[in-house]
Amino acid sequence: MTQPQRYIGLDLARVTALFLVILQHSWSIPGFDAQAGLAHSLYSGFVEMNVPLFIAISGFFQIGHEMPPLQYYRNRMSRLLIPFLIWSVPVFIISLATGRYGIRTNVADAVIYYFSYLFTGRINTAYWFVYLIFGMYAVTPVLHAVVRYQTKLLTYSLPLWVLSAIFAGFPIRFSYLGYYVAGYVLVSRLKQCGRLNAVLPVSALLFTAVMAADIILKQNGHGRIECMVILKTVSLLSMLFSVRKLPCFLVSFLERVSNWSYMIYLTHFVPVAAICTVFPHVLEDRQAAPLAIAAIVLALECAVCRAMAGMRFLPHRHLGLIVPNKI
Repeated sequence: MTQPQRYIGLDLARVTALFLVILQHSWSIPGFDAQAGLAHSLYSGFVEMNVPLFIAISGFFQIGHEMPPLQYYRNRMSRLLIPFLIWSVPVFIISLATGRYGIRTNVADAVIYYFSYLFTGRINTAYWFVYLIFGMYAVTPVLHAVVRYQTKLLTYSLPLWVLSAIFAGFPIRFSYLGYYVAGYVLVSRLKQCGRLNAVLPVSALLFTAVMAADIILKQNGHGRIECMVILKTVSLLSMLFSVRKLPCFLVSFLERVSNWSYMIYLTHFVPVAAICTVFPHVLEDRQAAPLAIAAIVLALECAVCRAMAGMRFLPHRHLGLIVPNKI
């Protein structure tokens, strides 16, 4: 039986998105995102791609892997929900103990607060992404049906998504659903492309040009421009997917971190906040501090994931340690 193929570029893209998420919180938790200057424009220009890149990768895997709706919801929702519930409990306890919620309560009331915060999305602001993914998964069986009966319809919808990003008054709003569909369409096309060696330099040049233009705009007082985020995300995903050869040790590292990405996402902000609190001298270099903190946190998270992957007290999928990347 032929083994499904695993694409290095998709592992690279997922780990890149994960690092950009950690970088964003290493930049925002100490309050550096409130400052101005070139460093602010650079960090902002990169981190605003993190969620769109994650969503685009998820779109390819989810829309491109059809199964009966009930089976899809059972498999995918449980893979998303169980790790979220498991890790949200210690995150809630730590946040409550450190005074982040600004409340004092007994154990019985704390349980009530937990479920109240869980259902209203207030456990941690970083968890908004998890609720977003729930929404994407909820509509995926509909997208499966669209692909099954009219394969070109999703492709034809993408110009509307771009128009909605350019014109604020456009009557149809796609938001992150556009990245979800675009990821599926883009990677599906790239898989069929016989000249990925040519795609890599072209997409790299496009990404560099768009990033430079975006930074210039930010330096002149513009904030997030959605059509620029679309161009950056699409060119970055194209560039990363086109990577076909890397050293063996790096391939192994990317596969591991990619498999651990959900658990790292659910927990990374805890060590970020701890480092900023316990080691304030790390924050003295405001330009380099976010990069240093993000690198340290990623290393710490990988060490924890590696240790937990060797334990058997819970299935790995319940901890968010396995993210399939087979095509």
